[in-house]
Order: sequence, then structure tokens, then C-alpha cells
Amino acid sequence: RKEEELPKDTTVAVKELSKDATEISSSAAGDCKLHIWHQPFEMDFIVGGQVVQKLNSRHFMNFERYRPKGSQAHAGLVDATDVDSHGLFEESFGGHTD
Repeated sequence: RKEEELPKDTTVAVKELSKDATEISSSAAGDCKLHIWHQPFEMDFIVGGQVVQKLNSRHFMNFERYRPKGSQAHAGLVDATDVDSHGLFEESFGGHTD
């Protein structure tokens, strides 16, 4: 919903559950909350005390940061670009190679 459609007295609260987790809750009808775990990244969408949707509960989501092809991996970080690229699919489109 658009912000102007929300009731004027609706508030949003952010609470640190632990050093690795945050809760965002709304005073709007429905008792909606969002639990966010920071590492590994995971979110639970909660309505009326029941988890209605989980995001990345099996920790398969992988985040990549841009790095030019052939550049060194950042020490201590592993992402999807830290794989052996030999034999991987590559395509060109509009002058760019993916």
C-alpha cells in the first residue's frame, strides 16, 4: 500500500533482538513483524504471531559483489564469483560479456 493510504496513527518499531537479529514491527492491524537475521541473511514474515513466509531459510541465497574478471578474491570473503570459471557458460550481448 502507498504510504498515504496507511492510517495516520500507524507506527513502525525497530528492535535489536540480538547482535545478529533485528525485529521490525508495525502497529497496523494484523500484528505484522519482520525478523531479520544478518549472518547468514534470513527473514521471517510474521502475521498474528504465525510465520507466513520465510526467505533464505536454507541459506542458498548467495550475494555477489562486482569484481572485474580475473581480479583477486577479497581475503576472507567467499561469494559466487569465487568459483573456478574454467568451462563456465559465457555469452556476449550488446558489447558486454556475461
